[in-house]
Amino acid sequence: MNSNSLKNVYSGSVVINGAETITGFNAARSISGMGFKVYGLTSHYKSVYLKANVWDKIYRSGYCCTEMIAIAKNIMQHQDVRTQKPALMLCQDEMVLFVSKHRAKLEAYFSFILPSDSSVQLMMDKTKFHAWAICKGFNVPRSIVITEENEIKIALETLNYPIVIKPLTRDDNWNKHFNNSKLFKFESIPSNVALIEEAFNYTEKLIFQEWIPGNDRDVFFLLTMSGKKGFISMSGRKIHQWPILTGSTAMCVSELEAEFENEAEDILKEASLVGLGSIEFKRDIRTNKYYITEPTVGRHDYQSFIATTAGVNLSLLYVLECMGYCYLNDFKPKKACWIDELNFIRATVKKKEFSLLFDMKVKFSYATFTFKEPKLFLVYWADFVLKKLRNLIRNIK
Repeated sequence: MNSNSLKNVYSGSVVINGAETITGFNAARSISGMGFKVYGLTSHYKSVYLKANVWDKIYRSGYCCTEMIAIAKNIMQHQDVRTQKPALMLCQDEMVLFVSKHRAKLEAYFSFILPSDSSVQLMMDKTKFHAWAICKGFNVPRSIVITEENEIKIALETLNYPIVIKPLTRDDNWNKHFNNSKLFKFESIPSNVALIEEAFNYTEKLIFQEWIPGNDRDVFFLLTMSGKKGFISMSGRKIHQWPILTGSTAMCVSELEAEFENEAEDILKEASLVGLGSIEFKRDIRTNKYYITEPTVGRHDYQSFIATTAGVNLSLLYVLECMGYCYLNDFKPKKACWIDELNFIRATVKKKEFSLLFDMKVKFSYATFTFKEPKLFLVYWADFVLKKLRNLIRNIK
């Protein structure tokens, strides 16, 4: 889908939560300049992404129904068609749970697409999804779920090593305390379990899971938007993660005609996904089997802009579906690459793979840099450098 040919052809309002994040900013980029009024929602006030030109306005919200409804009413009062509800696009798990829980109230003021609450709960709760996947015959890593600290020892002694330990869901409190770490990896039984015990302060359940052998390049994903036209998807694979092996995407590429794509769609259909979603796999280098590591429901993924770069603008298709526009379903993804600049540098330096970018002949896009907003990129790096200097000065004192 060529965004250059869609300049100012649409109308209507779009509200995107998590405007302070890379995910929210990239979602807004995908529909910027097409005629929509794009509004950001944030509960944080000091993010470089709030300064981006993609936003027509930023609303500060603590994310409660009263505030959300007031925002929708304000938007409708200032648009040409006051009866047209703004489309609501989500970028954070906690917001998906909130909207799903309060959908009866919010759907009178916003247009959004979510699966049933039972499907949302199934895909959001890693423990429920793991049991469901086993029942359906899908490959998942061997896991143990614990709810109390006194179960830690049994779980550690039951599984084969290496293992990873991750929370049931990651929210802002977890991310702040553990510096956005998705999981912890242990090569053998740890002698000190203080870190694991501490994790219980930030999640109600912990998942202990056997490690699937492989590296960053053995992690694959399918991004999708499911609507009246069926499943529209784009598959990809990670090249770098940060931290290496256990972190978030630092670099990924589109994967044309991926062998896992049909199975991925079958899993998401079986889970009754509608709207935005994704599923991630890791390939076992011993057997070449693909194991489900994480589904996503109702929101954009961190690396979702790779789909826009590849010519499958899932963000736009979601908005068009919400607003009742007609659209085609005949996309042919192109080879593309998406990079989180800072984490890419970290991973590249760690792995010493400095020639990688020069070896690739694909269309590139970046988490923060865009030719339309070079100032944003400069401010982003200035903020990063200043933070490092402040920490350095603080440590010297």
